[in-house]
Amino acid sequence: EKAVAVAIREALAGYAEPIAYCSLSWGGNILFAEAVLEKPGAALHIVLSAPEDVSCLTGVREPAGLMAETWVLRYETILARAESVKVVAQTERPEVVDYVYANRVMHGLALLKGRQLQREVVGVALWDGGENPEEGETADFLRHFEREGCQLRIISPLHLEPKGVDNDV
Repeated sequence: EKAVAVAIREALAGYAEPIAYCSLSWGGNILFAEAVLEKPGAALHIVLSAPEDVSCLTGVREPAGLMAETWVLRYETILARAESVKVVAQTERPEVVDYVYANRVMHGLALLKGRQLQREVVGVALWDGGENPEEGETADFLRHFEREGCQLRIISPLHLEPKGVDNDV
């Protein structure tokens, strides 16, 4: 986890006062949101594919397993600090269409804000390079960004150097 968090911080290092849009689930999304919130003047906007409690259950509590309570606390802290939280579907169990829609809304909001402020929109993703053909997955998200001509910053967890990093956490 620490090596990934460091890589995300490094990817964001060149962006002063970033305006970030992301979903919020266990792992990379939470690490990204935390890194954004560390930057002075940053604005974080969360887009959820289901109501907050459902997103927490299906995107944090269930996948985090034994570490769930720690990740749930981080999830709640981020929601409280975010500039905005948009819930795009009222569902008890998100399906692929909900994730696809949330990704499209997130991307659309980022594009609109970038145009409004005349700033470049950059997609930052933690991705292992796997070509999952399903909509709503990371590869689909990245293809959508590329089609719109956005720059991508991809962090591969497979190529991180854990030098000087305690990976026991």
